[in-house]
Amino acid sequence: MVIKPTDWDKIVQPYTGDISLLVNLIKWPTVYDKQTVSKRSPHGKALKDVLLWLKKIAEKWGLKTHLYRNEVLGIQLDGKSSNRIESVCHVDVVSVSGKWRFAPFSAEVSEGNLYGRGTQDMKFQLWSNLLSLKIIKDQGIIPDRTLRLVIGTDEERTMTDIKRYIDEAGLPEFAYTPDGSFPLCLGEKGVWTAKVFQRVQTRVSQIRTYQSSNAICDRVDVWIPENDNKRAIEFLVAKQVAFTLGEDKRIIFLGKSAHSSLPEDGENAIIPALKFIDVFYQENWAKTYVKVFTDYYGTEIGIGDGQSRMGKTTLCLNRIRLDNSQLTLILDARYNDDTDDRELEELTAKSLPDALVTTVYVDPVTKTDMNNRFVDKLLKVYYQANPDDSREPYYSGGVSYSKAYSGRCVAFGIEGIDSSIPKLAHQTDEHVPLSIIPKTLSIYTRALYELSVI
Repeated sequence: MVIKPTDWDKIVQPYTGDISLLVNLIKWPTVYDKQTVSKRSPHGKALKDVLLWLKKIAEKWGLKTHLYRNEVLGIQLDGKSSNRIESVCHVDVVSVSGKWRFAPFSAEVSEGNLYGRGTQDMKFQLWSNLLSLKIIKDQGIIPDRTLRLVIGTDEERTMTDIKRYIDEAGLPEFAYTPDGSFPLCLGEKGVWTAKVFQRVQTRVSQIRTYQSSNAICDRVDVWIPENDNKRAIEFLVAKQVAFTLGEDKRIIFLGKSAHSSLPEDGENAIIPALKFIDVFYQENWAKTYVKVFTDYYGTEIGIGDGQSRMGKTTLCLNRIRLDNSQLTLILDARYNDDTDDRELEELTAKSLPDALVTTVYVDPVTKTDMNNRFVDKLLKVYYQANPDDSREPYYSGGVSYSKAYSGRCVAFGIEGIDSSIPKLAHQTDEHVPLSIIPKTLSIYTRALYELSVI
């Protein structure tokens, strides 16, 4: 069967009106939940339950399924050969904080937009690709290669789920993850996460943050002596610092959340909190952290700009906790191919001589060869759907499941399908416009089909 590019627009049209499955998917609160982690639910009960729910739906549609270690679901349309093409998605989302227009798991539709945590990262794409498999099957097509949708549950934290899946299932012939931006991401910066520990002398009794370690901090709670409150409030008002007060008179410093790979899109609440401690209490330890981490690009510790196509290395202070003069911080760096995790640890430790800097997670730089027939096919699919788009393949500071696929996987959309859509992954009021459903569904359905018949 030969299907013209324009045919897909017509084929997918009957599937574009019913978004009930997507709405229900957004409603699942699929944040990692330590309280409900067990051997049967390795990343929390909601994440295990949503896989079982999707499994039943896929089986009702006549697709094959397999649950791997209770943490990854494979949904498959058998082809003429066992060689696999995979679309790799994740159903877990980052934690929720900040003030939302609608409750983050209410899946409200307003003015043509669907709101909710995970709408951009990446439940909308998961739904689109699941529906694409159904559409191909409904056409009676038996693809040359087997098509498999892979759904993981721990992408936002460790990605060990997908690594274990690959160990068991093996690598496919090629894969894409519908994450990131169109037209196509050829590779990703490396990731370095570190823990910093230091004992400090301070008048502050506690500090807390609440968001994930891969997001710019939008809230910091600081407890100070009660008799300092009035003077501290006057100080913050005079300095025009964004803050509010908690019920127990804690000071809550406010910022703006953003994905850690795009720190310039956010406002890190940790920095004004530390500036307050530095100036109000004249505590040098806070001054040091302000000096080192105010700039997102590691200028203070000596990270060079480099000439990499991947862009600049970023270094962010994303979490902070203080208890009984024990200070713990979490750093997140996205580094280009001009540096590596060892250099980052050495430079950071040198800049923080009174602290202990420990690497807790590393994922190296990854690249996919541009001279790859599957990459070429994906680009043709996208450009034929968007002939006026002159953007070229790029490298990203974000991290996706493609890192686990040894150069056999690229990130493919959906950011950029409409330039008017704000990038809100990991931010408050995350949403997608429903108007992009027809084009998105056509691109992914055609991509899966075309990759299977090369």
